[in-house]
Amino acid sequence: MDSPVRQLIRGTSGNILVKGTGLGVTFALSVLLARILGAEGYGRFAYVLSWAHLLSVPAVLGLDVLLTRELARALQSEDCARVRGLHRWAYTTVAATATVTALAYAAWAAYSTSTHPGPLIWAAALIPLLALLKLHQGALQGWGRPVLAQIPLLLLWPAGTLALVLLGWLVGRLNVVAALADLLGSACLATLAGAWLVWRSYRMLPGGRGHATRPRHWLVSALPLVSIAVFGMFNEQAGVLMLGLLSTPDHAGVFDMVRKLASLVPFVLLTTTAPLAPQIARMHAAGDHATLQRLLTRGTQLAFAGSLLVTALLLTLGPWLLRLLGPGFQQGYTALALICAAQIFNAAMGPVAVILNMAGYERDVLVALLLAAATHLITGVLLIPHIPLEGAALALGLNLLVWNALLGWRVRRRLGVTSWLRWG
Repeated sequence: MDSPVRQLIRGTSGNILVKGTGLGVTFALSVLLARILGAEGYGRFAYVLSWAHLLSVPAVLGLDVLLTRELARALQSEDCARVRGLHRWAYTTVAATATVTALAYAAWAAYSTSTHPGPLIWAAALIPLLALLKLHQGALQGWGRPVLAQIPLLLLWPAGTLALVLLGWLVGRLNVVAALADLLGSACLATLAGAWLVWRSYRMLPGGRGHATRPRHWLVSALPLVSIAVFGMFNEQAGVLMLGLLSTPDHAGVFDMVRKLASLVPFVLLTTTAPLAPQIARMHAAGDHATLQRLLTRGTQLAFAGSLLVTALLLTLGPWLLRLLGPGFQQGYTALALICAAQIFNAAMGPVAVILNMAGYERDVLVALLLAAATHLITGVLLIPHIPLEGAALALGLNLLVWNALLGWRVRRRLGVTSWLRWG
């Protein structure tokens, strides 16, 4: 049997391949849309999509993270009935909440004061699909298939969208609404592919149907997780949303591209998270914190080295990359440098939220997220009207500082292990 460190390295290698390819496809898609739609048109597209991403989080109710943790524990104890019951309960619940969320958002979009509610209504249709894609991801990670877990959401969806956008561009019928329709069509196909991958794992279970023996307990556990996910997604999308509300669409478009470029900095950290999450749950349940410390140390060292390399490349190639996007995007270079600096600190602190979530201390994560989100919102409101792009970048950077510092301290207090960078 492989050691946990070898499993982590193997899972990380596969994730690097899948996420790297997915990021490359997503970047190509963003460049194409930015050049076709322009800074303002791309800003409107990004603003609407940010709302869809944000609202898909309460729709999934935090059950993607809960599914990863509880499946890992149930499979460890070979409790097949519990696995079956958890699957059925999670998918039924998310299907219902996602539908309600999408209908409520569509009603708001239809009766809002916006002169162009069409894009918002298209985005509403994405909400249940995004919720199911995230649930598929959580289920596959719980089954110990971290590489397959990333494929539907991070690879198939952007690749299908890119193909449809290219087709629309070639026939000369691409605008913001058409681009969102392409996203929707590709999301449908990716959701079906994810369902098939989950079913392949599920059908291998022996025994009968099983039933949800602890739905109330799971729901109580999921409530902090959904709050964590909502505030986490808010922190991710807040810059685009605040710029869309407090500044101009072109600033929102520029910042969205800058944020996507800077998200490459913690790439290695994110690729270690999927294979590490179920291992954290198992090791904490077994009380094996010594092995957990070794895993965290190696993972954080790898993430920090990768973040430094990516930052050097981005700061060197940044001006050329921004010019490639078209007129108006060059003004985002300072914001790019600020976010990269904050992301280096983020990578050096390790996967703090995942550690606490998998160990069952999600309330600590929620408290830190609330404080970080409040800091993000207040800083953005104060700075964006005066220095839009730099203000949004500083707000995001301060959010990452507060978030990581608080959670790194809680990991040390709760588990007795150190998540941040160590070379000893």
